[in-house]
Amino acid sequence: MKKFIIFTILVCFVQIVSAQTRVTDLSQSSLKGKVKRVTTYTFRGDNHMAPDTTASAEKTIETFDEKGWAIEEKIYDKNDALRERFSFEYIGDSIVVNNQFDSSGKLFVKYIYKYDDHGKETEFDMNSDAQPKMRLAKIDYRCIYKYDELGNRVSEEQYIDKNKLTIRTILRYNDQHQRIQSDEESFFGKTSNKSKTLYTYNSLGNLIKSEIYDLDGKLTGGNDASYDKFDNYGNWLIETSSYHGHSSYQGDFTFMNITKRVIEYY
Repeated sequence: MKKFIIFTILVCFVQIVSAQTRVTDLSQSSLKGKVKRVTTYTFRGDNHMAPDTTASAEKTIETFDEKGWAIEEKIYDKNDALRERFSFEYIGDSIVVNNQFDSSGKLFVKYIYKYDDHGKETEFDMNSDAQPKMRLAKIDYRCIYKYDELGNRVSEEQYIDKNKLTIRTILRYNDQHQRIQSDEESFFGKTSNKSKTLYTYNSLGNLIKSEIYDLDGKLTGGNDASYDKFDNYGNWLIETSSYHGHSSYQGDFTFMNITKRVIEYY
């Protein structure tokens, strides 16, 4: 469970740099140029230990068509065995369906993205009765997004069981439309929990730091990232990232990832 929680946080860290306007899937992934395929190799380290880049890595292969829309994504484990596969369906300009299959080819989750006339994602839905190991057994999840007059996403509300509000997030931006702060409130029964996340970018617009604070202003965790080697389109090829925090059962912890990308173009 520990590794899954950390993975989820790292995914969120990466996703916030995605473009707010749905032009193409490439733009949402902050990829430049006519990308055909991206092969990503991820090396994960243990607590306070850097990953061994001479060992086998987890691998993800994403393919795009010539218009920049995602076609398929495959995820492999360290033994190069297929773990999961995603395929994408486009229904006009307003709906995208992402189908997730397990290693045997069984469809077990459908992710549905809905967009308005301006290309803004307004709703995300996920339904599943057969989540794999380390995930919830059943999910009925919905997220609603709202935007300001400049097109910045300013609020997110997450629901389970149709209409049960679980998390509300307020988002703030700088003059470059970069998300610089997220104020989150989560609801569990009659209690709620508040936290704040601050984001920092480098001169190229890449996210290099996130810091998570609790209601009392205490730093509870965060991410750091650095980038090395860029191709002719300005896409990074090596990223070093780490997630750090504190828990009652393991004390202070830091987990580091090294990610390498091979990008092919049309």
